[in-house]
Amino acid sequence: MATETKEHRLGFVEKLSYGFGDCAANVYVAMAGTFLTAFYTDTVGIGVAAVGTMMLLARIFDGVTDLLMGAVVDKTRSKYGKARPWVLWSAPFMCIGLILLFTVPSGLSSGGKLAYAYITYIFMNCIVYTANNLPYNALLSRMTLNVQDRATTASMRFVMTQATTLIINAVTMPLVGSIGWVWASVIFGIVEMVMLLICFVGCKGGEHPLERSLARRAAQ
Repeated sequence: MATETKEHRLGFVEKLSYGFGDCAANVYVAMAGTFLTAFYTDTVGIGVAAVGTMMLLARIFDGVTDLLMGAVVDKTRSKYGKARPWVLWSAPFMCIGLILLFTVPSGLSSGGKLAYAYITYIFMNCIVYTANNLPYNALLSRMTLNVQDRATTASMRFVMTQATTLIINAVTMPLVGSIGWVWASVIFGIVEMVMLLICFVGCKGGEHPLERSLARRAAQ
């Protein structure tokens, strides 16, 4: 059984596909980390203090959802293993969540806009992003036991995510200037979803040998 898991080596396509999963996450991270506060304060009209409080409370709540999601992943049973199906299941919600963040209805009152920001930010940051990123980070350790493969995959992933962040930071404001925040978020949301689908499909069909091994041990 141990020999079966150790023999599985990751090819270039699978390593590249895995990297796309983190690129998708970094589309959201770059948008939320670099542009969301300015969007809330300058475009929506929410006070800086209110935005800061919202993000602080969301960070506290995020610690709770991380623990819950870890338990959910551990209990997941599917033909794709424990972690990989969450990359697929969360993909459309990553797209929708990003769009909702940058689509605050202009007709709402100041209190309504703040409530909308709270709901959509917590939904995206504490629920959807957690449901995507925690299983994604657990996926590599279940794909192979080979230390060299893990190291090269992590290096490729790092380069890809840095490039993604640079691109997002460079093109966002020109894009917003041309088509506005809503359509820019639609484009980035679709890009996120496509990258996650590439990650899911490219990281092999069915369970990996390690997943099969763990499943057999659990059944014994």
